[in-house]
Amino acid sequence: MAALGATFALFVAACAATEAPTSQRSSASAAASTSSAPTAPLRIADAGFLEAAPQAAVCVGGAESRLALLDVSEGHRLWEFPIPRPSGTTTVDGSLAFVGFAWNSDLNPGVVAVDIADRKPLWQRFLEQQPTEIRMVGENLIVATSRSVRALSPETGEDLWVAGPDSDVIDIVFNDSMALLLSISGVTSLDLATGDVLWVYPLVRPDAIATSNGTMAVAVDTTLFAVDLAERVTLWQRDVERRGADSIWVGANGSVVVELAPSADPAGALAGLDRDTGFERWRVSGAGEAIWPNDQTLVVSSIVERAEHGQPYELLAVDVVSGEIRWSMASAQTSSEAVLGADNGRVILVGPHATRSESVRVQLIDAEAGTTIVDASTTETFDGATAVGTSFIAVHRTFDRFEGDRGYAGLILGPDSSWAAPFSDGVQQTPQLTPFGVLAISGEMQPRCIARTLNEPRNIVPAAG
Repeated sequence: MAALGATFALFVAACAATEAPTSQRSSASAAASTSSAPTAPLRIADAGFLEAAPQAAVCVGGAESRLALLDVSEGHRLWEFPIPRPSGTTTVDGSLAFVGFAWNSDLNPGVVAVDIADRKPLWQRFLEQQPTEIRMVGENLIVATSRSVRALSPETGEDLWVAGPDSDVIDIVFNDSMALLLSISGVTSLDLATGDVLWVYPLVRPDAIATSNGTMAVAVDTTLFAVDLAERVTLWQRDVERRGADSIWVGANGSVVVELAPSADPAGALAGLDRDTGFERWRVSGAGEAIWPNDQTLVVSSIVERAEHGQPYELLAVDVVSGEIRWSMASAQTSSEAVLGADNGRVILVGPHATRSESVRVQLIDAEAGTTIVDASTTETFDGATAVGTSFIAVHRTFDRFEGDRGYAGLILGPDSSWAAPFSDGVQQTPQLTPFGVLAISGEMQPRCIARTLNEPRNIVPAAG
């Protein structure tokens, strides 16, 4: 207990470092500019440029990005607006949609605000780095980048406060009205109402952080710390052989879940650690990727020793606190392949249809009970999905091609009822259901490149610099 008491010294009171609002950083914009898509190979796949290589890469990244409002029942366009290439983070609050956009060839990153009820843009705001998180906290729009966290006015886009550590932010997690910023020097806690720095938890080069239910878990290589955020005290620290940086979570009751490396479990495993002691309470060996529909239940695949009917895995719904298996299901795929999406206590499973050879089966499952809410059949395949409303499934897809439509957003309405709205650019964000229609955003968060075979040699000019 003396060792834990000493950890009080790790919390260092700090003053808020805020920046005065500057109107020059915000501008009203009716339409954000976009860059032209490359139409010829950008670079030959030969680092030395000594001779013509057999393939060239063509890259496209959000040149025709759109924000579209789609009809719920049929998917036809109600309204469409051009936006810069999205960064992948979007939030909707009432009738307002806030979309983060990434670096473009002729445009800095930032946020664009749109009123989807009145179908008009409100403002466009530029930032020092592209947004990694956008969320509403109270009446403030909180925007995080790798350099800072700031509160913006939802109506104007102006700064209300700006704060951040002295070094780049590795990761940001949120616990109620608090933001926890991970940097190479430790964890900085911000009050999201004021931007004030509440405390600093010094660490040397931490690499992972997670939080939920008033508990923070943070890792430095193989050392894992658990912290009570209300009491500002370290609960425990212990050595854990983790698989990688993105391998810790905090669930219900502050239980810490960690993905173990093969050195700790030959088949790889997922382990649940007690919130107060750090002792291991449960373990799933041969575990695949952990999927979190809520903080009480996770879904993970496990390898079956004696597989039958071409199903070498078992999907398990695990109670995060006790390790109890709520339900299980035989699967031909690992959890990362079988689970298309998860949120709000539901998981979306995808796999081959048992009786329709060219169809895909999509199931919406209650994560805790294991009961089926929707069991649908489709001939399409998807990159991702989420449950919207009570029983709809929103889906999206991007194709590896440069001719014709390159992606679509869609909605599965029932067992044999669905629609897909095509887009000339890829769709990498799941559509959102709003009272005004389905909000879909096209554009690729990262430029996608496809190698094309060259039919004849070309004279290659080295790139400048």
